[in-house]
Amino acid sequence: MAKNNKLDKAWQSYAKENEISSDKRTKEYKEFKSNFNKSEGLGDTVEKITKATGIKKAVEFFNEGEPCEACERRRQKWNNVFRYKKPKELTLEEFATLYEFFSRVKNTISSDEQKMLIVIYNRVFSAKKRFSRCTPCVRGMIDSLRKIYNEY
Repeated sequence: MAKNNKLDKAWQSYAKENEISSDKRTKEYKEFKSNFNKSEGLGDTVEKITKATGIKKAVEFFNEGEPCEACERRRQKWNNVFRYKKPKELTLEEFATLYEFFSRVKNTISSDEQKMLIVIYNRVFSAKKRFSRCTPCVRGMIDSLRKIYNEY
């Protein structure tokens, strides 16, 4: 019940802020609800677990009612290191590069093209992919970039 109250308040605030209908039957509400309170990474998940098990309250109790600053720093660090796949948006240059790449029909990829795609992939997915001769690995990277590209 408490979660629904938080969701309702957040939705009302969001709808008012964006000057849209606060009707819960709209597409905007359904999208807002699906993204509400989603974990960005491992840090958020651990925080939810500690909250659900009462560990967070115990830490705050021993910290004289104050939130734990070290816990917050750890949450942020873990979110950055262990981020759930939530891709960033393509820049105009990246979109143009992918447009040019996907416009050509070919079954091979040059090492220069792969390096260019790796730069885009690593930025968009916050990854650390490196040059590879592994065909399934390269194909997987290209498929992931194609999905992002096709959303535009």
